[in-house]
Amino acid sequence: MFAFRLPLTASAFVIAVLAAGCGGSGVSHQTSPVPPTGSTVSSTAKFPIPQSKAFAVPRAPSFAVPAAPPPRDAAGSTRSTQSTPSTNPFFNGEQPLSNGVYYLQFANSNIFGYYAFLSDPHYIYHFDAGYEYVFDSTDPNAVYLYDFASGHFWYTGANQWPYVYDFTLKAELYYYPDTNNAGHYTTNPRYFYNFGTSQVITMPASSPSPSPTPSPTPIPIAATTTTLSRAYPNAGTPNVLPTFKPQLDQYGYGITIDGYTPAPNISYGFHRNVVVAIIKDGTLLQLPVGVGLVNPTVTPCAAGPGMNNPYVTANDEAYQIHEHDWGGVWHLEPHSTTETFKLGSLFDIWGNQPIDRTHVANQTGNVRIFSYDSNAANPVATEYMGNPYDFVFGSFNGDVTIIEIGTFAPLPHFVIDPNYETFSC
Repeated sequence: MFAFRLPLTASAFVIAVLAAGCGGSGVSHQTSPVPPTGSTVSSTAKFPIPQSKAFAVPRAPSFAVPAAPPPRDAAGSTRSTQSTPSTNPFFNGEQPLSNGVYYLQFANSNIFGYYAFLSDPHYIYHFDAGYEYVFDSTDPNAVYLYDFASGHFWYTGANQWPYVYDFTLKAELYYYPDTNNAGHYTTNPRYFYNFGTSQVITMPASSPSPSPTPSPTPIPIAATTTTLSRAYPNAGTPNVLPTFKPQLDQYGYGITIDGYTPAPNISYGFHRNVVVAIIKDGTLLQLPVGVGLVNPTVTPCAAGPGMNNPYVTANDEAYQIHEHDWGGVWHLEPHSTTETFKLGSLFDIWGNQPIDRTHVANQTGNVRIFSYDSNAANPVATEYMGNPYDFVFGSFNGDVTIIEIGTFAPLPHFVIDPNYETFSC
């Protein structure tokens, strides 16, 4: 079914990835068309509700789960290039770009996207979906896929994609395109519409992100400290960042986001507090109250430095990442001392707010991420050089993350009030 493919060198693959990402191939990089919508969550909904393809439920696969993909280095050197197009009709029309990277747009104009074949050509690495193993089907234009990210078997075809049938969920899914990146689909996390539950769901990305690379030179922070207490009253410019509206299912409960399901009285015995501050052109921006809390009750704080300022005193459910006030202190509720949390998940829980090198929620500009340990006697910050979405919070109380947008400003020295947890609001 598959033509022989020659090995791809690591350096060549890096060049190929860059070419695919910047549109230098001459291929039309239009966004995969979203099907007609039956209804949308709201006029500004990030994910419109697609119309079902309503194709017949395919025959369940009887294949064994394939072995994990061969290990690869950072440049993807296990991938290979093919000398002739694949003989599997599903890949009819694929266009070789360079160095083993392919681009496929089906005859119906829907986009499959960018991918590369591994040394065993049944394995493909899809630049958005991740690793997939391709099985033939009785329909020459359709394939079964084993999706390594979810561990699920899928069925799709040249006339169905980006619709797939998921045999684990027993439902038709629609894979959402990335509307901010033409020719690509959502990734980290991947978003799908589940026609079985009528919900937008996420499934984990398949590949771990590279470890963050700190800047080689530590960055000094302000000598004067700013202590953050509950309902901290001097918390920056208000009404700039978007408010928080929890994403609910049909029963009024918070939906699972990035694997986090909200729960009442959430606590696993490893609670810790961290600081996240957003600064635009030198001005601290006030955070909305109650991000990550479902159906919160906001009342004036009754005592302490934040008296009379808004504070969430009660809520139905909470995510493992949440905050109670506008001061910038976030509460993390890990299941163990080793569980980590990404900055991107905070923004997803906030309402799928963007966080990248040019966007922070509704703010735009050059974005830089800094962090330091506020417990240190003379703390210095390091700059995170990776994808802001993938930044991982420190596993200790007092970790401070500063998000700078636009003009760089000296980093403030935040500390969390040692009595933070004892103040009663």
